[in-house]
Amino acid sequence: MRIEIRPFKPQDATAIAALITDNLLHINVRDYDLATMQSMAAQYTPATVQQMASYAHTYVAVDATGQLLATGSIANYWNVSHEAILLCVFVQPALQHQHLGQQIMQQLMIDPIYQRSKRIEIPASKTAVPFYQKFGFTFKDGQRALDDEGHVRLELFR
Repeated sequence: MRIEIRPFKPQDATAIAALITDNLLHINVRDYDLATMQSMAAQYTPATVQQMASYAHTYVAVDATGQLLATGSIANYWNVSHEAILLCVFVQPALQHQHLGQQIMQQLMIDPIYQRSKRIEIPASKTAVPFYQKFGFTFKDGQRALDDEGHVRLELFR
């Protein structure tokens, strides 16, 4: 499959919100209860995605027809220039395990925010921990437990 990875455009917001919702309700629900995933999905509106893209570098993978296949975002962590946070990496559920997530991660890893960061953190879902571990991320402070937001905190030092 031929894909293009490009920066976010405002017209991507609706498709990104739908992609995230689809993942939460069909993939992450395997590791979390449905009510929690429904509540989280309701937070990812096109307006929320637009807002995130205003302070984060957001990328999308699209096919030759322009259909959105995957997305990922990176931002400074609490406005600290030498730390970053990955905000979301999502792939269409039907296309998972076809290296689209890896391609989005590779794009994020050449982003200027990532390149200048000495530490990158990810508030990962339980579902995504093995994916991020493939890129060298480890449990923050050795803690495997979920935080109060239901995430597993992972980090990578460069």
